Amino acid sequence: IVARPFEKFFNLGQKEALINPNLAYNVYPKRDGSLGIAYYYNQWNVVTRGSFDNPFIDYAKTFLHKFVAFPKNLTILVEICMPPELDGLVRAVKETPGLHLLGAVNTETAEDIKTEDIKQYWDGPCVLSLPYTLGDLLKKAETEEGAEGWVVRFENGSRIKIKSAWYLRLFRALSSFSESRIRDILV
Repeated sequence: IVARPFEKFFNLGQKEALINPNLAYNVYPKRDGSLGIAYYYNQWNVVTRGSFDNPFIDYAKTFLHKFVAFPKNLTILVEICMPPELDGLVRAVKETPGLHLLGAVNTETAEDIKTEDIKQYWDGPCVLSLPYTLGDLLKKAETEEGAEGWVVRFENGSRIKIKSAWYLRLFRALSSFSESRIRDILV
């Protein structure tokens, strides 16, 4: 095994998204980009889930020098936030371009490592925990604008996504404008 990304996690409301109220947790802001998976195999490499070659990877490769301080037995997880002129996608949330450190997984032991425990190795933006309870977060999800949402990371490494109602409304509106839909509207 050369890389171990986060275990797949789901949005609150999906049947696979489980909340364990007996576990301690941290709340992190959700970034609007693409998950980058950086790993060491003869040199530092970066991929995205399901792809070894796409524009996000090409952009992330320009930052490979930022990984050299990390222990080589870690898979480093980052959110790849491309500049708008390179992204090609309509984004509801404008993120600071670059790689945002999300955390790591020990490739050998599968231990999930919080951002706060590895940020000393990183020279760039870090996604750090916020002081919210789950109750606070659920209220914020209904009222907050300008944020995609949050990721809740439980102490066992499991996660759930909680998207803001604002983001979900905007995403649905933007998604409804496919090339064929626009053509139908114009013709």
